[in-house]
Amino acid sequence: IDVFWSVYNQNTWLRRNKLIGSVGLFYEIAPWLTLMGRTGTDHTFDEFESRNKPTDITGTLGGGYSHSLGKGNTLNNEFLLTARKKGILRGLEAALNFGGTQYQIRSYTIAGSNYSQWRDPFLYSFGNYVGYPLPTGENRYEKRLHSLYSFADLNYRDWLFGQVSLRNDWSSTLPKATGSYLFPACNLSFVPSALLQWQDNRLVNFAKLRLAYSETATDDEPYQLQRVYTTGSFAGQPTAG
Repeated sequence: IDVFWSVYNQNTWLRRNKLIGSVGLFYEIAPWLTLMGRTGTDHTFDEFESRNKPTDITGTLGGGYSHSLGKGNTLNNEFLLTARKKGILRGLEAALNFGGTQYQIRSYTIAGSNYSQWRDPFLYSFGNYVGYPLPTGENRYEKRLHSLYSFADLNYRDWLFGQVSLRNDWSSTLPKATGSYLFPACNLSFVPSALLQWQDNRLVNFAKLRLAYSETATDDEPYQLQRVYTTGSFAGQPTAG
């Protein structure tokens, strides 16, 4: 009996509309120089609704109703400039990259619920209550992250490899004085099997030594730097905490 009651009298719906799109361009400035640019967006609209049928014969007790509307948008822009050159020195190949990204996310949600005694039977509405007004809630979220980065790849005769990278981020969730942070990385790889031509060695035909160093950093979620307050109501009076 409980299973049939839950299926037919306690229902929840999620209605979601999405718009997703991206555009990218690639341009060869010179045989050794290319430029890539790309932008993408993700727009979402959600509607979440729950209806729990009253459990008494009058249709005013034991029921519940909640409804929320939310929208969000994510925007991501990026570019990458790449220069590749062979024969800088005899046997040396190099690639230098410089790029940047812009990431932004915004969302807003408003929600309310009504699980009190109802004035009108079997009417799912925020205004259908007995007693004090029922509070609604709002939630806002906004974050921006801008980045610039560069990395270089070196290859010497396919037995010595090196990479150096540097990235700087600017985050809207951090104080302006410390909202910019830099983190480098580098690595060096040596392949003695390629240098000594061990390809036909039955015992060891490949060997690689790698040395790496890196630093990493990240920001935080929005609204974490200072105390914030939530508002509501109790017994018909506004509250904050």
